Amino acid sequence: MKKSILILLTLISPVALAAIYETTDAEGHKSYSDKPPLNQSDAKTKEVAPMTENTWETNPSQTSDDQFYRGLKARQEQEQKAQKEMADQQEAEQQRQAKAEADAKKALEDAKEVKAGDFYKNPNGEGLRYTQEYRDRVKNAEENLKKAQQSDTDE
Repeated sequence: MKKSILILLTLISPVALAAIYETTDAEGHKSYSDKPPLNQSDAKTKEVAPMTENTWETNPSQTSDDQFYRGLKARQEQEQKAQKEMADQQEAEQQRQAKAEADAKKALEDAKEVKAGDFYKNPNGEGLRYTQEYRDRVKNAEENLKKAQQSDTDE
């Protein structure tokens, strides 16, 4: 019987039944003690309920961890958004370049189309020759197509 009472007393810790004091100094640092603080001038003190098995306190670092992960997630979302915008811009640029090349090809086809006044008879009377205006028009259209194709390969 004495052994069971002794075991029971050792299981019930006096620390668990003692008052616990929380002290916050002027800089906001918290400390805990089972004795009331000696110097009350710089600190705010409150008595905290004794801890039991079912008492759970919020871990102060948990809040900062949550804030950290929320911030990290927000930065990741911003980065993903920036990457998507960049990909959209690149796609738009590729579409613009493809359109510019297609327009240059169409302009070359139009330039090569022979119209009245684009040719004249050879001086010896045999065959026809293109005018300088026609050759310049086709040459300019070919250069524009080449520029459009080069700007496409530069990227």
